[in-house]
Amino acid sequence: MNKKLFALIAILCPLAFFFSCSTDDNNIVIDEEWKAYNEKQVADIDKSVYQSRESESKNGTIYFKYIDDYDAEITKTASTKITDTQTPYFTDSVAYRCEGFFLQKDGTKYIFQNDNNGYILRGRVSDYIDGMRTMLQNMQKGKQVEVIIPYQLGYGTTDYYSTSASGTRYIAVPAYTTLRFKIYLIDIIPDNPGEFDQK
Repeated sequence: MNKKLFALIAILCPLAFFFSCSTDDNNIVIDEEWKAYNEKQVADIDKSVYQSRESESKNGTIYFKYIDDYDAEITKTASTKITDTQTPYFTDSVAYRCEGFFLQKDGTKYIFQNDNNGYILRGRVSDYIDGMRTMLQNMQKGKQVEVIIPYQLGYGTTDYYSTSASGTRYIAVPAYTTLRFKIYLIDIIPDNPGEFDQK
């Protein structure tokens, strides 16, 4: 009896794995259930709440809505040389606060990037993932958004790794994940050497 049960399990386990996963052209295992779950999130976006914008690369669409989650007092650190109507160029840098997260299969929020209690991030627009570049290039200083980025405009078909404080690498974002960010654009730093030099 035990031998028959063992044989049945030995047959069914690989089949279950086969039907929930597949491989791409590079023989990388794809979690089809996770991929479908994330694609459904994008398909189910409430278009009456979220605006859509085609990505700068024309490889897909991001969805965003304006929010009021962050403390406006941080804007006092922003440059006075940038007008409220300017948006960053691809070659500009930005100062911002950000929380990055995705929804797990049970609907709970998994935060993979937090704003560290008000820590201001800085970076060049061109260095970010496609969906983030698109959002930043359409934001004005002092604006806050929540943006949903389909995996094609995020980390794509590969896992995104991070490193813990102890130096251990781990998967921070699985492949095929729909990303969500809350972004507060604090400042735009033009790609212009000497722009903020004292005169």
